[in-house]
Amino acid sequence: MKKLLFLTLCILPFTAFTQTKIGYKFGFASTGINYTAPNNLLTYKNGFGFHAGFFLDIMAGDDFFLQPTVQFVKHTAIAETKTSSISATDYYIDTPFNMVFKFYGFQLGGGPKWSFATSNGETRFGLNALAGYSLSERTSLQINYSFDLNKEYFNKKSLGISLLGTFGK
Repeated sequence: MKKLLFLTLCILPFTAFTQTKIGYKFGFASTGINYTAPNNLLTYKNGFGFHAGFFLDIMAGDDFFLQPTVQFVKHTAIAETKTSSISATDYYIDTPFNMVFKFYGFQLGGGPKWSFATSNGETRFGLNALAGYSLSERTSLQINYSFDLNKEYFNKKSLGISLLGTFGK
């Protein structure tokens, strides 16, 4: 929570002097956790989830934008043994900070991502990459790929598709 507050305080001064839009974001994701325990008795497999949140679209140059985001994320993974399977669901607050280039309607970008698990308070760090296209002046579609850098989380990956929209003009 302290990191989120610090990030917000760092970004707010820029929003007063630049063209900034506030937007919403939601979509679906496939969680990629593929891991087999050394004894082959337990296997984790992909699951599906969703995300929803808000972002700032801060113009930092002619075609360069900063997009800090705060979003609620549901991740699901399936744990299988030789005789049964269990679906596990985790909830996170994700805060990706993307640097995005926009040109001729296309968007390319990426940046760091922090995740906070709401169930146990663990913090994860990872990277995020995105590609998208502006459907209109206020609506765009993005494909996101992110992965955790913490090895204790089985190098969790996520591939998602998001619809983004901005408020106002």
